[in-house]
Amino acid sequence: MKKVLAEAPEQLGTSQPKALYILFFAELWERFSFYGMRALLVLYMTSELLFHDTKAYDVYGIYTALVYAAPVIGGYIADNYLGNRKAIYLGGIIIMLGHFCLALPFQESLFYGLSFIIVGTGFFKANVTSLLGQFYEKRDVRRDAGFTLFYMGINLGACIAPLVCGYVGKTLGWHYGFGIAGVGMLFGIFVLLKGAKTLSGAGSPPAKSKLNQTLGFGLTPYRLIVIGTFACIALISLCLHFYHVMGHFLNTFGIITLIWVLSIAYRCNQEERKAILTLLVMLLFFMIFWAGFEQAGSSINLFTDRHIDRSLFGWEIPVPWFQSIPPFFVITMAPVISAIWVSLGKRKLEPFPPTKFGFGLFQAGIGFGCLLIGIKTADSQGMISAIWLILAYFFHASGELSLSPVGLSMVTKLSPPRFVSFLMGILFLSMSFGNYLAALFAKIFGAPEQPLQANDKLGSLICFSSTFEFLAYFLVSASIVIFLISPFMRKTFEKHQ
Repeated sequence: MKKVLAEAPEQLGTSQPKALYILFFAELWERFSFYGMRALLVLYMTSELLFHDTKAYDVYGIYTALVYAAPVIGGYIADNYLGNRKAIYLGGIIIMLGHFCLALPFQESLFYGLSFIIVGTGFFKANVTSLLGQFYEKRDVRRDAGFTLFYMGINLGACIAPLVCGYVGKTLGWHYGFGIAGVGMLFGIFVLLKGAKTLSGAGSPPAKSKLNQTLGFGLTPYRLIVIGTFACIALISLCLHFYHVMGHFLNTFGIITLIWVLSIAYRCNQEERKAILTLLVMLLFFMIFWAGFEQAGSSINLFTDRHIDRSLFGWEIPVPWFQSIPPFFVITMAPVISAIWVSLGKRKLEPFPPTKFGFGLFQAGIGFGCLLIGIKTADSQGMISAIWLILAYFFHASGELSLSPVGLSMVTKLSPPRFVSFLMGILFLSMSFGNYLAALFAKIFGAPEQPLQANDKLGSLICFSSTFEFLAYFLVSASIVIFLISPFMRKTFEKHQ
């Protein structure tokens, strides 16, 4: 898609495009809705619906995997039909409906609500990031800094959400907490509507005549997309009931998508092909990082509930509140790291993305090492000081800042302009498989075959220790590998700064 600059070239300097701030707040509220619900989901399934840990991990893993797989389709539809802006509006409305569905006090509303959120995120997530990329020229030194600030908006929403939704969910009821998440998405839609003029012509449909072309029976491509969207919501809801087989579907979808991307790369010129293949290698490590990081919503969430001493002056801190710690660290560190990237970029000293990825993976591994040390210090009741959890989240957050916003920026740099939204969807697909692996690792290494007795703290600690030890070694090993292969990708990144 055509680049749209918010300022004239002579005005660029180090100031950011005005559109960044509109998209910052839109993404903030979308992430508020997502992380508010995420903080409650596993706890709701294990304590209210009485799901066994294994089933809760399965449902959570399949849901989060599909959430991040859906942007592949949403990005493709936006690139070829809707454009980024229409896709974002449609996605936001569907996400809001999903959270309000979860707010209904019926067990059956769980899978319907998750299905709405999956499909809505498919339209929203990749396209809001791709739209931001249209406001930066190639070799714009503001790009990584801008995406880091944008990422701060994501984490501001993620920080507030567990506090608000967690408090409401634990005091008034789970479904009220889910409802508050839906209100957050409503605010995000409002921000986009108010900032429409600032976005100018960016994100328009690639061919309006193509989108509104009459196909017969009163149908147009746009109406077919809407009808197909709601058909997919019904289908995904049915699939979530059969979560046992969804892993096979995801594997098949992943293989088909990989072949699809490789076929696109084959049809491109040599320079574009090399950039796409480099991107695929980087996304493998992106996936590995999220396989560790996304334990926050599953195994670490239950670990916090069962083994972290949450008392503070006689008051017990709600479990969901601890999920505000990583985004809090991201918010406080993001401006500093953003300034460092800009400063190093001006001096041509900024590390290339593979090096940043290596730092991110290593820090995530250290975070799990902190949890292992904490487990060694557990008292006779199996309780652990919260300081070890806070330290783990600190390293996870610093690792996230070294990797995730850089990954978003990397896609807009390496992707051929006509495939930006689609390849941004591929980035989220790698996160999808990261989430799926996160649940799989938690289940394989940490979920007991038979439910443990409530007072079997030692057995519970052993389960969590197995998960965290595996992830510590896995992430540190991955960081060593990417450090070793990074010199082979240097030339490609130099050509696409």
